[in-house]
Amino acid sequence: MSEFKGTPGKWIADKADIFSQGNIVGNLVCISPIETGSHQSAVYWEANAKLIAKAPDMLFILQHLLEEGNLLPHDNLYIKNLLNEIL
Repeated sequence: MSEFKGTPGKWIADKADIFSQGNIVGNLVCISPIETGSHQSAVYWEANAKLIAKAPDMLFILQHLLEEGNLLPHDNLYIKNLLNEIL
């Protein structure tokens, strides 16, 4: 299986950006959009940031599920296709 080529490590989301933990060159994953003053934008940013920050963990779980082989054939195909898009 291919290896993830993106920013390594655990990703952390704060109010301004999403970054990889540790002293890694290129650790910035995403920057918050310029403040619009909209409460709804802040709510969306926080929710999206939490989801994006968990991407490495979700990738690990998908890879683990595929390796375990305890999936229905259509689930197996779905995960393989998804991983091919990511990796």
